[in-house]
Amino acid sequence: MSNEQTRREEFLQLIRGSLQRAEQAVVTYRRLDTGLLLGSIVLGALSTALAGSIAIAGEAATTPLDVPEVASGWQIICFAVAILAAAATISGSVHKSFRVTENLASAVACTSSMRFLELSVTLSDADVDKAVAEYQRLLREHATILA
Repeated sequence: MSNEQTRREEFLQLIRGSLQRAEQAVVTYRRLDTGLLLGSIVLGALSTALAGSIAIAGEAATTPLDVPEVASGWQIICFAVAILAAAATISGSVHKSFRVTENLASAVACTSSMRFLELSVTLSDADVDKAVAEYQRLLREHATILA
């Protein structure tokens, strides 16, 4: 094997390692994105439904929940609604503050670019130096994904 072929193969291994990291980031961010968004929606809807149904049903619906000398049914329901609403807010805030959707988009773009780079180095006689320059650009552009 010539020096150029050895260099090309070593570079392909580097690209494939980065591609694996990018693909794993897509899986991770997709799970986070789905989980946090669904959590926010479902928990918010549950808190609203619980509060609304008890408001419609009235005090008689909360009487069975009374715990003598501890809390009334209304207090217990209000506490449950508050917990659900807080969890929904936290889920939405974590999603936004960690920029999950943006990171998912970056991971998908990075994966696509890495696949294209791998393909061009594998199937063509692309200049390795140009491919290395492209790889370096991708490393800078998607540092959070490939680090």
